[in-house]
Amino acid sequence: SVSQGVAKDIVGFDIGCAALAFPYHHAKPNGFPEFTRLKPDVPYQPSGWTKAAKYLSPKKSKNRLYIPPNIDCSVLQNPTADLLITEGEKKALKSIQEGFPCIAVAGVWNWRSKDESGDSRPIEDLDRVLWKKRTVFICFDSDAVTNPNVMDAESALATELCSRGALVKVIRLPEGTNKIGLDDFLTKYGADEFRKLQKAAQTPVFEGTGWRPWWYVSEKNSKRTFKPGV
Repeated sequence: SVSQGVAKDIVGFDIGCAALAFPYHHAKPNGFPEFTRLKPDVPYQPSGWTKAAKYLSPKKSKNRLYIPPNIDCSVLQNPTADLLITEGEKKALKSIQEGFPCIAVAGVWNWRSKDESGDSRPIEDLDRVLWKKRTVFICFDSDAVTNPNVMDAESALATELCSRGALVKVIRLPEGTNKIGLDDFLTKYGADEFRKLQKAAQTPVFEGTGWRPWWYVSEKNSKRTFKPGV
């Protein structure tokens, strides 16, 4: 945790409370990391905001890939090792704690960032991983099948990783009354149950130049329909 004052120094503005800090150590191996995300003790919601922010990044910062400090970094250059990619630092940390190598993006679309011309492009941090012929599991929250924004981000990320030569599979966390993430599932059900989800993970199906996961939008009724990949 960091104090309110240190939090201000990190993000460049006063968040009004202390916070849990997630340093991106790989961003600057020597010295204090140049990029650190915060989870305020009290969600940040200044005047005019319709929704409080649970996490905050430094002002004017670009998106970065979270490579947890507890991961064996040799895994990133070893394509024979399976790799998970999830949303959120806590989930990646928990995954590695349970024996599953994992990296994370700060948000489902945060594997992209705007360049100097304002165009959205994949972040350079993706180049830190050797993707070719590696099996990669994307594991977003359990609401992925009902949240169109998450579905679109999942599809786009799978397309990007496949273009880099990865063998992509998508893990679907079980839906319930409340949304759960990778860390929640591992805490509640354990590593053995998660391995079952890995085994059942679906491989995306490419049709022409597009990516089609196991759901697709029917042209006739615009409803999302279950279509398993192969």
